Amino acid sequence: RMMRLLGVELAGRALRGDGSGAAIVHDIQAQMATAAGNNPSPELERLRQEAAALAGKRGERGAAKRAEDQEKRERRRALTDGWAYVLDGAAGLVADALAVAVGAEAAVRHRDHLDTLRTVGVPSRQAFLERVLDEIQLTRTDMELNPTLDLAMEGLLARIAAARRG
Repeated sequence: RMMRLLGVELAGRALRGDGSGAAIVHDIQAQMATAAGNNPSPELERLRQEAAALAGKRGERGAAKRAEDQEKRERRRALTDGWAYVLDGAAGLVADALAVAVGAEAAVRHRDHLDTLRTVGVPSRQAFLERVLDEIQLTRTDMELNPTLDLAMEGLLARIAAARRG
């Protein structure tokens, strides 16, 4: 849920042109990294306990290394999965803006963002909003092939900014 809300924030900032793409991505990635660190898996907890039990004993370094490697894998997975949820949230807000632009405000799901949606979802921006939805989908595909998730997201925001300028 938190990641989808970050996506709504990302889309709102991108549609309004608030902030640079790199700054937005950095902010969101930092929040995702914090969330990942605060929610270790049972496997990671077990590995940490093993390492702590071996403190000062033979095998301590190996156990600590296994825990560290597991933590890195979990953090990477959290970021990968997190960006997918962020894109879901972003696509939802953009779709809502498009609904407002075509006169279907009753279909809006993010009703708490209606003021923003009415500002960015004007009929003259319909083509722009459609393009943003396309760019989000292209970014999903790019993220499957590109291991540098933050660069894929910065690219998305750069393309949205270019589309916003016309």
